[in-house]
Amino acid sequence: MIRKIFPAFAVFLALLLGCRESSGPAPNPQPPTLAPTISSLSATLASITAGTAVSLTATFSNGSGTIDHGVGAVTSGTPVPVIPLTTTTYTLTVTNTSGQSAQATTTVTVVPAPQAQELRASTSSPLYGGTFTLTPVYADGTAGLDGSLTCPASGVATEPILAQWSGPRTYTLTVTNSLGATATISVIVTPQVVVVSPISSTGSFITTSQSISFTASVTGAQDTSLEWSVDGIPGGNATVGILSPGGLYTAPATPGTHTITARSRANAQVFQGFVVQVVLPPAFSSALVANPSAVAYGGSSTLSAAFINGVGRLTGGGVDQGVTSPMSWTTPALTATTTFLLTVTNPAGDALTGRVTVTVTLVLMTDLAAAPNLLTLTRSLQITGGQVSQAQNPAVVWSVNGVTGGNSTVGTLTATGLYTAPAVLPSPGGAVTIRCVSVTNPSVFRELALTLVPLPAIESFQVISPPPVR
Repeated sequence: MIRKIFPAFAVFLALLLGCRESSGPAPNPQPPTLAPTISSLSATLASITAGTAVSLTATFSNGSGTIDHGVGAVTSGTPVPVIPLTTTTYTLTVTNTSGQSAQATTTVTVVPAPQAQELRASTSSPLYGGTFTLTPVYADGTAGLDGSLTCPASGVATEPILAQWSGPRTYTLTVTNSLGATATISVIVTPQVVVVSPISSTGSFITTSQSISFTASVTGAQDTSLEWSVDGIPGGNATVGILSPGGLYTAPATPGTHTITARSRANAQVFQGFVVQVVLPPAFSSALVANPSAVAYGGSSTLSAAFINGVGRLTGGGVDQGVTSPMSWTTPALTATTTFLLTVTNPAGDALTGRVTVTVTLVLMTDLAAAPNLLTLTRSLQITGGQVSQAQNPAVVWSVNGVTGGNSTVGTLTATGLYTAPAVLPSPGGAVTIRCVSVTNPSVFRELALTLVPLPAIESFQVISPPPVR
């Protein structure tokens, strides 16, 4: 209905205006409104990496301008920064006061930012000489790894990499998009430190032509084997000694000082050294002898010997003492046959022993005797026997009933064995025991039993007259 009325109304209005113009004076003419003009709408970069800013510059006239996508009003010739997240076409609209408008567009292409998400090492501390791999994870670009490493597809491990350097090494994954923007991520790989343990052995001395074992171990390396050398000669030789791959060293025939080296085969810069001294075997310049070789009980002997290439120690018969060469040593009083040992030990611990036995004769004593072995009180009796032989000291000690030298109760006894009975009969029953004991060896003695009897006595005396003679 409105559409039908509108044309008629327009005709009426035109006639009315025409009548008014014809009936009055003409108004002043108004200047025409210029149409809006756009010279350009441009972006500083046609393509950008997501997250990168770009500037839009609009050049226009005869109106006010606005740019869509939230940019808003703009001034001609003044750049406006924008950060599009995706590819975006921006539209500039310029409108004049009459409502006339003009438009122009420009498109900014947004390329995704490269993503270096992860660079994972199969181990960050591989054994020296061992291998490891790197697994990159990335997107939105092409990827590359340091050096000559070939970068595999995202999530795929590289070929094994040999860990044969010292200290930390940084590997970097670089991802580049089509516009040249890059993203990086790194991982540090530090091979383990190769360590050779100190060389161990039973000692630092070895006798010529003898063998000794050396041991050491390697940690931190894929290859834990060792190269053994003597004075820098792998395996040694007859002059410096032979060293097996397992560390068994056989000394040369001549004395000297040599350096044993255990070197890591994985890293030849890592090694341990051990100084060994090759010494001569102990020897006797003159054998161990005893003079005399047989002594009486309680006697002494002199032991003598001479030795070289070691220190001496004399043992036996309760003796244990160090001696020097030449040795001349007198034994204490000997009471039994004794064997003495002279051991000469060199610095390597090898020993040579000399042996000598000093024979000690047994103490002998003759039996005691007396005739008769009945003795009247107060009377004396010579005891015979009790002579000691084969003793250093032939002296004896006499006793009566355990009393040395006796006394007035049991009788007295001189050093020569003369016994004098007491005045009173000792108990029980007048029996006494004479003992003769060796001073040198008290375990050697002889005994004699005597019986004492009272003195004869006249208890009464009677005179009887003779009978008459017939």
